[in-house]
Amino acid sequence: MPNRPACAFTSPLKAALRRRLCYALIACGLGANGAALAVDADGARATLGRITNEIAAQEAEVRARQADAARLTDELAQLRAEQIAVARSAQEQEADIAAIEQTLGKLAVEAAIGRAALESRIAATSGAATALVRLARRPAYAALVMPGEPTDLLRGGLLLRAALPQLESQAAQLRGAIAKLATN
Repeated sequence: MPNRPACAFTSPLKAALRRRLCYALIACGLGANGAALAVDADGARATLGRITNEIAAQEAEVRARQADAARLTDELAQLRAEQIAVARSAQEQEADIAAIEQTLGKLAVEAAIGRAALESRIAATSGAATALVRLARRPAYAALVMPGEPTDLLRGGLLLRAALPQLESQAAQLRGAIAKLATN
């Protein structure tokens, strides 16, 4: 290939337009048999102006398409960034949900343990409470029926009198715990 001088027409579109311009100028200057024709200066200028306008219009279209491509590239980058942010947020929310489910499982276990402990406390104190209710309803009859010495009966009564406030306190705590479980 021969060395070509540097030209302002460097893009393929500009090169094609340049060839069209050269062909148009040659067609204006030469006849069918290759003989030089009289050059119509006004016609050549009109053709040159029309081709120059076409080149300018096509260059404007290329610039518009390049601007659209740049705008779409920016929009695509923004959408990718938003997609990454949404994915990150979804992952964080999934981690939060997993932590909440784990805490909920622990709380369910603690509630079951608390219910079991409460039921055992109720069973332990219900026998003592039943005996105290019987003694309160018929203290004289209970004293007569009890086997053993009267001093043992007196000691038992003193022990019951000392234990009664503590049993009443435990009963109140149990009522509160039962009410709390009932509201949950």
